[in-house]
Amino acid sequence: DNETRKYLLESLYFMLASSFKNVSKPDVSNILKIMSNLIAEYDCQLSDVKPIFIETSKLFQTFTEKGLRLAAVSIILSIAAKFPEFNYISTLVADLNSYSTKRMHEYDFPRILSAYEQFCEKDYVSLTDMQWLPVLHTCLFYIRDEEELALRTNATHCLTKFIDFSNAKTSESDAHSCVKYLKMIVLPSMRDGLRKTSEDIQAEYITLLAYIVK
Repeated sequence: DNETRKYLLESLYFMLASSFKNVSKPDVSNILKIMSNLIAEYDCQLSDVKPIFIETSKLFQTFTEKGLRLAAVSIILSIAAKFPEFNYISTLVADLNSYSTKRMHEYDFPRILSAYEQFCEKDYVSLTDMQWLPVLHTCLFYIRDEEELALRTNATHCLTKFIDFSNAKTSESDAHSCVKYLKMIVLPSMRDGLRKTSEDIQAEYITLLAYIVK
């Protein structure tokens, strides 16, 4: 029943919020799929699944395995199925984290790059602050991809659009969440990237840094 779903989701959420410490990757994938199925059947308010949305968004920056990334996408899609205001962001997240149907572990480059282009041209202004979270974390994953220049440069460009989105806020109170995301998510990643990574990746972080301070 619904109370059971609530209890199970709350229990699994604590594992999600602790970054699945000491949980094997196959178990993580299964847990995410279970959460997705529970959300699909859960009679709830958006506030009940908002923490799950926020914590799941973080996974797109840290998960590298295809199965885990797609399992995280499934949670975003389940939330959108219940709350139509999340339809666009769920489709975008699925597109940005898509894989080829022909090659086992290769990204679906046409789908990803097309999604970036459409989003960065005009759609970025339509998101709420919170809906930016999975986009930010996905971009911060791709920006450090040493092999794929197109993914790095599009991620950087998308992150500059977040800066534009933030700068368009008309008051300090309106910009509060964006400033928090910049300080707590984007800047720490930039700091680590500038210290530890290759020159090609450092160049992307420097481009982003220059855009932020200009």
